[in-house]
Amino acid sequence: MTTLQALTRVAGRRATTLLLLCCGCAAAGAAGADTLATDSIEVPRAVVKYDPASLATDRGAALLFRRLVAAAREVCPQPVESQLFPSMAVQQCRAAALARAVGAIDSPRLSAVYRANETHS
Repeated sequence: MTTLQALTRVAGRRATTLLLLCCGCAAAGAAGADTLATDSIEVPRAVVKYDPASLATDRGAALLFRRLVAAAREVCPQPVESQLFPSMAVQQCRAAALARAVGAIDSPRLSAVYRANETHS
């Protein structure tokens, strides 16, 4: 394994870890202040693995963005299936999870895709 391959692997692991933490924090933040006051909080999270090199292209950033949107839907599900649209709390949870994930990845291309999409969830 070359040094570049090793560095890419480490960077990918760090990005995945950051994404996990951000999704968990976003879900906790959307849960409300009364829930945050408890000592043991179950924080939903999702792992979205990606190759940092894929963010070198617009297509790669767009693909990752779609995967992050799907992960936000996974960690912030709509509790009542009979509702046609997600509740405001679910929308806020998804938006916060997505914003934190994009911020943690810290890619100009991904940030541009994020800004270009007004409806993220």
